[in-house]
Amino acid sequence: MKHSCCNSMGIKLFLLLLLVTSLQAKKSHDIALYYGTNPSQTFMQYFDWIVVDPDVINPAVKKRFEKKLFAYVSVGEIEPWRKSNAPYDKKWIIASNKAWDSKIADYTQLDYRNYVLARMKRLYAHGYRGFFLDTLDAPFGSIAPKDEIVYKEGLSELLVQIRTTFPDAKIIANRGFEVQKTLCLNVDAVAAESLYQKIDTKDFTYKEVSKEDRDWLRNQLKAVQNCNLEAISIDYVSPKNKKLQKETVDKIVSEGFTPYVTDYKLLTHGMGEKALLSREVLILYDGSTLTKDDIIRSEPHLILSTPLEYLGYIPKLHDIREGFPELSQENLAGIIVWDGGENETELFSFIEEVIHSNIKVLFLNSFGFTITPQKAKFLGLSMIDNPSHLLDPITITHRDAIVGYETQPFLKNQSPIIEVVEGNPLIRAQNSLGQPFVPAALTPWGGYALDQSFMISSSNTSIWAIDPVELFRLALQLPPIPAPNVTTENGSRLWMTHVDGDGMIEKTRFKPDEYAVETLYNEVFKQYKIPQSVSVIVGEVAPNGIAPLLSNRMIKGVKEIFKLPYVEPASHSFSHPFQWKKIVEAQGDSEGYNLPIKGYTFLLNTELQGSIDYINTNLTPPSKNASMLFWTGGCNPPEEVLREAQEANILTINGGDTTIQKNAPWLSLVSPISIKKGDYRQILAPNQNENVYTGNWIFPKWGYKRVIETFEMTDKPRRYKPIDLYYHFYSASLSSSLASLKSVYDYVLTQKTLPLYISDYIRIADDFYNTSIATIENGWEIRNAGELKTLRLPKDNHYPDFTKSDGIVGFYDDADGRYIHLNGQGVYTLVMSDKVPLVPYLIQSNGRVITSRNSTLVLKSYVPFQSKWNLPSGCEIKTNQKMTISKIKEGVVSVTSSFPTEVKFEFICH
Repeated sequence: MKHSCCNSMGIKLFLLLLLVTSLQAKKSHDIALYYGTNPSQTFMQYFDWIVVDPDVINPAVKKRFEKKLFAYVSVGEIEPWRKSNAPYDKKWIIASNKAWDSKIADYTQLDYRNYVLARMKRLYAHGYRGFFLDTLDAPFGSIAPKDEIVYKEGLSELLVQIRTTFPDAKIIANRGFEVQKTLCLNVDAVAAESLYQKIDTKDFTYKEVSKEDRDWLRNQLKAVQNCNLEAISIDYVSPKNKKLQKETVDKIVSEGFTPYVTDYKLLTHGMGEKALLSREVLILYDGSTLTKDDIIRSEPHLILSTPLEYLGYIPKLHDIREGFPELSQENLAGIIVWDGGENETELFSFIEEVIHSNIKVLFLNSFGFTITPQKAKFLGLSMIDNPSHLLDPITITHRDAIVGYETQPFLKNQSPIIEVVEGNPLIRAQNSLGQPFVPAALTPWGGYALDQSFMISSSNTSIWAIDPVELFRLALQLPPIPAPNVTTENGSRLWMTHVDGDGMIEKTRFKPDEYAVETLYNEVFKQYKIPQSVSVIVGEVAPNGIAPLLSNRMIKGVKEIFKLPYVEPASHSFSHPFQWKKIVEAQGDSEGYNLPIKGYTFLLNTELQGSIDYINTNLTPPSKNASMLFWTGGCNPPEEVLREAQEANILTINGGDTTIQKNAPWLSLVSPISIKKGDYRQILAPNQNENVYTGNWIFPKWGYKRVIETFEMTDKPRRYKPIDLYYHFYSASLSSSLASLKSVYDYVLTQKTLPLYISDYIRIADDFYNTSIATIENGWEIRNAGELKTLRLPKDNHYPDFTKSDGIVGFYDDADGRYIHLNGQGVYTLVMSDKVPLVPYLIQSNGRVITSRNSTLVLKSYVPFQSKWNLPSGCEIKTNQKMTISKIKEGVVSVTSSFPTEVKFEFICH
């Protein structure tokens, strides 16, 4: 039930009801079926129940979304080709299904029913808590009418056995209408294929369902609803026909059933009730000069990912040497071609398919294939030879407003020269003979920016000549989505502090009786009472480590640090591998690749879970447990190391190279949020540590204070990064470096920040790639894991409509957009209006929303609490403890305290 704003009847309005909570119960689930290997993460996040093929689904996907997965189980047919099936008895076979290459089974036989149950038990042991029971009705098409009763009894007995064996599992039955009463008592939902659109298994063509068949199925589904089960219609439409897919969804919804429309192989991202927006942008590159693990240092990752992520999109790097993806199985918002390699013919064929599929494409550097008159015509371009010499002068006659971002374009004479027939030039120029050409343009199919028209590159620097955020937005025609944001929460810039364990055993030069671990404790950790995430190299602390004679003293020092209530513990490995890939490949022969610990043979488990276990057993107080590891050395772990960490549920961070400063003010020096390596993602540190700012700890030792320039330049005019105060223990070993470090702390304390732990940030950053967005009338529905709590929209004349939105607690206008505050519930409705909201809402706070239910909104801060609220005339604010409430201006108040706190808010309007 929704409430409107304060009214003359003096209705009491609680903040949660007023701003966010809808009391209307959800009538159905959003359900998908996907039998491929690697579905989009945002697709998986959006749906409540997802049916997968357990033999095919990627293990990393299964682990992440296990709680919502339903394992496909064929009940009435045996699939001989399925490798996970146990051997079957031929006496169970009563017929064949040639269309699907399967055998129709006799479930009247007890041993066959046990065979089905045994498969389900294996799936259950593998973690599945949902089952999709298919082919329930398959035998009825192959038996005599006189046998129907015994087959119905066999199917009923099997369904009862399944429910009895798996009482806590969710079960969807595909058809099974022959035993309707048994279904009603033993399953959670019933699906049926093809209410409106079907696949003809004779020739595998998509066709419309006849009225007679539709009427029959409609009656069966209504009977399902009559016993309070969810009724699902799975219809089949070509993935190329999005219009018909949407029309079919709408028809199913109008009937009152749960829709899912997909291809007949269930290998594409199908369509549910709401239209899910694509967030992935495919980046094609030639990886011939890179090894698999060098992608973290590659140009397409370092240069293209950050602007895309700022816009709210997810870069998906793809090496064209591996071929080209099947477009129907992708979920793409656009494509960027960085370079084309040697596959020119295949690339152009792929681009033709892309353009025909209405997916926008942007070419950077070159087209990736040799341009010919025929290809130019297809792209709406023209070409002529350029008789000018390489060094002849070029005159730029037109620059779009987005040109000249960090530098001006540098154009060279090349042949042929390109003109735009259909499109809008971003740069127009002419050669020394007066011939016009267009090296960069927007076109109906996307756009292009050739050679150094968009970027000037040297061996160490890449400088944008065209604003990449605007270039990507315009060329790929990206809609203005509420961009998931990892830099900000409740209107305040996030501030994390994380410390690598290196150097705690170093002597403090200016205090000869102390070690760095003790100096940092006294000078920093005890003084700055803010969330701090501190890691330990176990091999520097443990008795069997590199300094056994110092072990007792190091253990004592670390224990004192971990006792501090605002410090969270982490591992920095056991032996500090310098190069993870080489040390793993060395298979135990780790000399030169890690700390020289006497008698130690490298073991991956010892470095990861083993080091964390040591910390939790020997260093942390009973109230704390470490669950994080900060990558060491080059911070470039290969996929197998990431897999090991993630399978052990270890949070990890480090890597990246955000070093933008006043003497190098280039966006290409701002790292992306993460890098995907195979099936696993490495979250990168938002900022770099003092080693970078001190010339690898050579000179100047006080150089870390220049990180303040990085903090400022990644804040305005666009906020690309949160603040991460990231350093090593050895910063405490010198007076100059320690003073520099303290000056950075003091600077950040003057900023409007929301301090939190690096573990919080890791979860937020990971949730960026989970967040799914679907369009609704006048807004969006957003779903994620509840960790990322900020969306950014353009500042315009549209505001959240709090009376129609759900999970939205406020907004704040900053330099680069309108930041929308989420309450963390994981499912949000954001409806926009052109009316300025006249209700209480949160403008800004340095506390996080902890709960917002039962008519309350609770915020928690790790530092003295600050908040600012919109409070219309006639409304009052109540808190569960004494707070300082001050009027800032008409309709705006601050609520503060002099200490960290968890405070409950309630608003009453008369």
